[in-house]
Amino acid sequence: MTTVTDGQSNAEDGPVGRTPTAVVRPPGATDVAGATGPAGLTAGDPVPQFRSAPPGCLRTTVPADPSRASAVRRLVTEHLAGLRVPDDQCDSAVLAADELFANAVKHASTDPADTVTLTIEWSAEALRVTVADRSPVLPRGRTADTDAESG
Repeated sequence: MTTVTDGQSNAEDGPVGRTPTAVVRPPGATDVAGATGPAGLTAGDPVPQFRSAPPGCLRTTVPADPSRASAVRRLVTEHLAGLRVPDDQCDSAVLAADELFANAVKHASTDPADTVTLTIEWSAEALRVTVADRSPVLPRGRTADTDAESG
């Protein structure tokens, strides 16, 4: 899996700010046509706001709240299961989505009304996970101690 943080705003009318992306390149993957969105959510889950997306793509906006992380993981898992993505690639994508969502919430969310946009794109070439926040502030690099749990 390759993680790219390119500092570009979401090119498809998504929110401004940083757009961290994780790409999982499946070996010998074939294109999945006619895929549908994820299975239904359970009670208490955020109501996703879906935007127009091509088959194999999921785009949703969820509140930037740590309590939504499990719903984001479940949403990614169900969407990729519906596309018949291999388990190891699905696991990598769920982990990437979870980490990127957590970072967006921790470092870019300053208002209870903030949202995070999650995009999953699956094609013959790659499985891409993109998380975009609305913060116009670009991240700054910092040096972390060797025993630090993040940084």
